[in-house]
Amino acid sequence: KDNKLSIQYYSYHKTAFEYSMTENGEENYWPASTVKLAACVMALLKLKEYNVSSQAVVNYTNLEGNYNGTVEKLCREAIIPSNNASYNRLMEIAGFDEINDHYLPEVFHFPTMVLQRRYIRHHPDDSLRISPAIQFTEGDITGTIPERKSSGKMREQCPREANCTTLAELGEVVF
Repeated sequence: KDNKLSIQYYSYHKTAFEYSMTENGEENYWPASTVKLAACVMALLKLKEYNVSSQAVVNYTNLEGNYNGTVEKLCREAIIPSNNASYNRLMEIAGFDEINDHYLPEVFHFPTMVLQRRYIRHHPDDSLRISPAIQFTEGDITGTIPERKSSGKMREQCPREANCTTLAELGEVVF
C-alpha cells in the first residue's frame, strides 16, 4: 500500500552473509559455476580501463590454446553452457590480483568473495596467478594488457585453492 520496497533475506547454514564451514572444516556452500558471472564482470571492468567494451576482440594463448574472439563471446560461453575454458580466460583478462585485491574488496566491497580456482587444470600446478599478455582491438583502439604475475598468496578468507563467496555477494553481482 505504501509502495516501499521490502526485502527479506534468508540464509542456509549462514551462507547468505558469511562463508561458512562445518565443524570438520569442510565448506557448507560451494559456489561452483555461479562465480562465472562475476568473472565476466571483472573482465569487463579491466577492458573499461583500456576504453574498450565487450565487443573488443582479444587474442592470446593460454593453457587451453589460442583464443581470438570477442569478450562478449567468452562471457556468453562461460555463463550459458558453463564453459570452464571461457571462465579461465575471463579470469586471465581481469587478472588474479586485480580481482582479489582491487575489484572485489574495493570496488564492490565484497569482504568474502575470492576467485582463485582454475576450472580446467592440465597438471596440478596450473593456476590463475599468471595472466599472459592479451592483445585487444575494438574499432580504432588497439592495445595490449601486459602479462601479469600474481603475488601468489592464498586469500586467507578462502581455504584451499577454492572460489568462495556468500549468497548475498552473488546476488549483488546480478544487480
